[in-house]
Amino acid sequence: MGSFETAEKSAAVLNNGGKNPRYRALAEMLKQQIVSGKYLADSRIPSEHQIAARFNVSRVTARQAIQVVEHEGLVRRIRGSGTYVNRLGPENRPLAKLQRAALVRIDVPEAHGYYHKGIESAQRWLGERGGILSTLYLSTSELAGGALTCFLRTASDTQALLVDGIVTDESQADIIKRCGLPFLVVGNFPISRSVPQFRFAVSSMIRRGIELLSRERPDLPIALLADSKVYNYKREIIAAYRQFVRAASQGRPMFVEWGGDPDATLAHCARECIGQPTFSVITPERNLAPLEQFYETQKIAPRDRVILQMSSPEMVTPAERASRYFVPLSSERIMREAVRVLTEMVEGGSGAHYQELDAEIETPSKLN
Repeated sequence: MGSFETAEKSAAVLNNGGKNPRYRALAEMLKQQIVSGKYLADSRIPSEHQIAARFNVSRVTARQAIQVVEHEGLVRRIRGSGTYVNRLGPENRPLAKLQRAALVRIDVPEAHGYYHKGIESAQRWLGERGGILSTLYLSTSELAGGALTCFLRTASDTQALLVDGIVTDESQADIIKRCGLPFLVVGNFPISRSVPQFRFAVSSMIRRGIELLSRERPDLPIALLADSKVYNYKREIIAAYRQFVRAASQGRPMFVEWGGDPDATLAHCARECIGQPTFSVITPERNLAPLEQFYETQKIAPRDRVILQMSSPEMVTPAERASRYFVPLSSERIMREAVRVLTEMVEGGSGAHYQELDAEIETPSKLN
């Protein structure tokens, strides 16, 4: 609190001969402190309780003063953390509050079910702050043909873009960048760390999954089941598995191509495990019925059916989720967090950069 004016001067300013309400005088004092640079961008200002005690005012007065400064765009509140100073633009004017953003989905059909839950989560979060998130569906050819630019001409009040993770290369990102708006790619398709992207920490999750299964069931080798022909991020999972499993006691990767004839590939994997009737499984696949059928055919005991599944909880039933180790790659969570980051980019003036979102591994209830 040392950066505030002296107590005597502060009291004189707040009293102000009764001309202005005390909360407005206090708000003006806070504003001057911020504009003068005594509270730097992204630093936390004192709490309501601290301000009330310092200036001998009620917490209501302190709260009203902070609300005035927040309304003017100088600070932002983060629930459970505090109130932080925003970055200021020319002439110490606050940067724009994010009121309108667009979610651009490339080569994705109109959202249904699980996908729509993620969009709704982002729209709800921004809506609670008074903003609107519209949705635009484009094909790759439409993006290349200037459809996004045409959209922004008609929706000229759009301030930022949240881009679905089907962006697969830097050329698409370059087209979006040329629009001149802050943007953030959300999703698990790896592009380049030079592109502002918000995605799950897939490689880290694989490493921790291998460490967990090696510790919990050291008697079982670990196999990876994934369809490498579908989705770029599954190829990233395969590469991470091969890298980290070599550092485990197992040493040798056991990759099962989850396509074609699952029974044959699983049987081949079982044969590769010399002297092992079964193996632990890591998989990003959603439909594990063939694996369960394999367990039944091979008469593998339930306690030896060790599965670590990486999937969205919106796509897996609660019973399935409780029966295995589970990494929740939630569409609702990543979309909500992504629009929060985008908002901070616009309102706080922070630079766009690559970020990863972690998720804890849930332990199956049957083993608790």
